[in-house]
Amino acid sequence: MNSQIKKLNSSHFALFGILIVVIVGGFTLFRQDKNLQASDIDSGAFSEVPVEVPVEVLQVPVDMDVFAKCLSENGATLYGAIWCPHCQVQKKAFGESVQYINYIECSPDGSKTQAQVCKNAGIQGYPTWKFADGSEIFGEATLAQLGEKTGCLLDSEVN
Repeated sequence: MNSQIKKLNSSHFALFGILIVVIVGGFTLFRQDKNLQASDIDSGAFSEVPVEVPVEVLQVPVDMDVFAKCLSENGATLYGAIWCPHCQVQKKAFGESVQYINYIECSPDGSKTQAQVCKNAGIQGYPTWKFADGSEIFGEATLAQLGEKTGCLLDSEVN
C-alpha cells in the first residue's frame, strides 16, 4: 500500500508540475502583452506586421497647398454635392488645402435638386472632375490621376 501512495503522489506531482509551468508560462505571456506600450512600438520592441499601402497613399504631394493650387491653376474643377459621401472623401483627401481647389457645389441647399451651373456644365454624377482640355473623371480620382491630367507634380515625381 505504501508503494501505491508513492506512485500516486509522484504522478500527481508530475501533473501538478506541468500545470504550474502552463499557468506561469501563460500568465507571463499575458502579462507581457498587457505591458506593451506605445514607446515599445516606436522602439521596435516587437516585429512589425506587413501592411499593403495603396500607391495613392505613398504618392502624397510634397506640399498639399502647392498641389491643390496647381490643380486649380491648370483648370481642374471639382463638382460635388454636400450629401454625396464620395465627394466628402474626395475633399478630405486634400485636408485644409481643399480651400485652393476650384470646387462647385451642385446642391447648395442640400437637396437632390441640381444647381443651374452644374446643369450647364453637363454634370451627371458626383464627384466629377473637369479639366481644361475638356476631359472628365467621374467618381473619386486619385492624386496621381489628378497630377497626370494637370501636370502637377507628386512627391514620387519630385524625388
